[in-house]
Amino acid sequence: MTMKRQHQHHHDSYHRHNPPLLNHDGSIMLDHRHKPVYRSQYLSTHPVRSECKDKPGCHGMKFTHVCGHGIIRNMNIVFGHCGWSTEIMREKVVLCEEDEKGRWVVGYIVTMKVTLGDVDC
Repeated sequence: MTMKRQHQHHHDSYHRHNPPLLNHDGSIMLDHRHKPVYRSQYLSTHPVRSECKDKPGCHGMKFTHVCGHGIIRNMNIVFGHCGWSTEIMREKVVLCEEDEKGRWVVGYIVTMKVTLGDVDC
């Protein structure tokens, strides 16, 4: 196998395991140079970091909160709508207090199992 052919084989194998991301309409997601955006490129931008928000908690404390819809949106972008599933393995209430305005503040720690691959939608 020539060097060029070996490189092409590696390139093809890499993209089979690192497919381009798809838009909601099924078209290939393109970057600002009109080149395909691959899964590894997208993940290297730490997309979930932008979903993290500091929220005020009780007694003047702050906590970092990640909305479920942000996680779901990013998982769907990376793995497709039927490319992953979750199962709650354990949950624990870590905070349950009524604030001075009569609102309840509740916090959970959840351990989830994420399964990648085609799932029933």
